[in-house]
Amino acid sequence: LKFCEACLFRRSFARWQDQHAQEKRNKLTASTFHASVLTHRAWYGWLTEASPGIEAVRVARHEQQTLRSARVALRVFAEWRIVTRRLATNKRVASEKNALFVKVGVWLEEMRGDLELSTPETGS
Repeated sequence: LKFCEACLFRRSFARWQDQHAQEKRNKLTASTFHASVLTHRAWYGWLTEASPGIEAVRVARHEQQTLRSARVALRVFAEWRIVTRRLATNKRVASEKNALFVKVGVWLEEMRGDLELSTPETGS
């Protein structure tokens, strides 16, 4: 009889443990689900309230980025103009030097021709 009572007690205790564990799991699931629903509602509520401000910040940042891009483009264009001007100046100076060398070359050829004409030929 004591053995049967012990078996019944163990079974009922095991059943009570399982039931108690299941109740805890149900409470935990319900509370976490409730918390997640509340968190979800709070987050979307905050987003709804803050969306105009967020959009204004996005627009302001976009405008700042556009202005920065425009300033960079102007600086790049100014640098390009300076470099182009220098290249044109260098090309013009090189062309002038080349023209001078051509004039000196022509002058030297004329002088050589004059020297050849004016040198007396020694005949044998």
